[in-house]
Amino acid sequence: MSKHLTVIIPSTATISSLMLGILAIIVLSDTDLESSRFFIAGSLIILGSILDVLDGQLAKRLNSVSNMGKELDSLADMVTFGVAPTILLYHLLLVVGVAKHIAILASLAFVLAGALRLARFNTLPSDRSAYFEGMPIPMASLLLITGSFWQHWIINIWWTVVILVVSYLMISPFRYVKFAHAPN
Repeated sequence: MSKHLTVIIPSTATISSLMLGILAIIVLSDTDLESSRFFIAGSLIILGSILDVLDGQLAKRLNSVSNMGKELDSLADMVTFGVAPTILLYHLLLVVGVAKHIAILASLAFVLAGALRLARFNTLPSDRSAYFEGMPIPMASLLLITGSFWQHWIINIWWTVVILVVSYLMISPFRYVKFAHAPN
């Protein structure tokens, strides 16, 4: 396989994840989809997470890991697992009756913690550690967007607390096992 193709394949997965994050944002702003927009946006983010796992695996298997690929992956992660879920969470909090200023603050906590988590990850030396420090943003995003599927059963104040706790976990020193090193 040509070197050009081995670079394009994982980058295509990364760019596709980024596009799914952007589509989730567009869906959330579409008032014609009022009743189903949380489900559709959440599903797009979940699909983005599958591509996020796939792009890294493809880059390693095709021996095409690059600095540009790592940066592109981080930018895609910020949109798909930072910005899109933040907009989803903001609208979800409003739907379940959280005051607008609280919804704004909780949403900002999530996206800012996600940005800090990604920045910290990008500045750490590449190593073969079996752990991540702080909850990875895709994991945090997936944990929270599952609430979009059960929006009618979410209790407003508890959901706000969950968002703040998950935001803290992203920037915490707690260790999370990397999937590649998880026990079988």
